[in-house]
Amino acid sequence: MVSESDRIQQSADNARSELFTQGILYVENLPVGYTFTAADVFEFIPGFADDHPSRHGALIRALQHKQLIEFSHYGPARRPSNWDAPSRHWRRTEVKRAGDAA
Repeated sequence: MVSESDRIQQSADNARSELFTQGILYVENLPVGYTFTAADVFEFIPGFADDHPSRHGALIRALQHKQLIEFSHYGPARRPSNWDAPSRHWRRTEVKRAGDAA
């Protein structure tokens, strides 16, 4: 059986490295507690790295796996064409360092 960590690592390996590098840099520069959507992150990622519909989810899962973000709340649709679809908002977390209490 494949673990969740293995699946996250596999999606990272399959995606363009620019996707994760740019996404992590974007999130690392946000202040702790800042909320955003995946669409906000992808405004700063080059189009060629956003080459597949599932890239948004893969990036968010990788950021959660690294404990850089956590789910915050649902909000109104980010794109006008999806007027009835809520968007997920994510919150920048404090960076956990080795030895910190959980």
